[in-house]
Amino acid sequence: MKSIPLARHFLAVLDQVVVSGTAFLSIVLVGRWSGPSELGRYKVVISALGTLLALQSALILLPYAIQRHRKMHAPAENAGIALLQNTILAGAVTAALGLAAAMTLVAGADKKLSWLMFALVLAAPFALQREFSRYYAFAHLHVAKALMLDLAVAALQIAALGWLRWTDRLSAFGACAALGGACALASAVWLYQERANFILTNGYLREVTTDTWTLAR
Repeated sequence: MKSIPLARHFLAVLDQVVVSGTAFLSIVLVGRWSGPSELGRYKVVISALGTLLALQSALILLPYAIQRHRKMHAPAENAGIALLQNTILAGAVTAALGLAAAMTLVAGADKKLSWLMFALVLAAPFALQREFSRYYAFAHLHVAKALMLDLAVAALQIAALGWLRWTDRLSAFGACAALGGACALASAVWLYQERANFILTNGYLREVTTDTWTLAR
């Protein structure tokens, strides 16, 4: 019986190694293959993503983990509401960033800044979905599924970076697109496999969101 918790702990540590190792390796590759200026822009995007993920964790992920056993709703309904909340957050973030990027472009700001913001638009919604998927797996003690998801993202992202380098197209924008594409593909497969665990209904969305916001504060 003790072997099961130990195995989960080992897989959780391994998963963190994969996530942290992939992030570190991507930074090294971008810096080595595209130069210091592109590396600086890429790190700005990664830092902004980190802020968005922290916001997502406070508003959605931690409240879901704490409240997922509430008896007033079925588990699949709770999961579906959390997924809807995450989708709304991702949509709002994408719209706000897209508007800001368009405004900087129209205002005649530095084009590199505008493209950096467009890169964030490409990466942010899919990074949020990937984080939701892995946190959902951890909340339900499906550590192996979280590990498989993160391994898939790592393989796709590093492969994309390698292809961009091979075609001499690697930049901060391309690296962010590689991250967003890897998260999008892996999360799409995960959502398809887990679709039976989610009941998408907005009947309780306002009620649960109010409780979630109260707990998040």
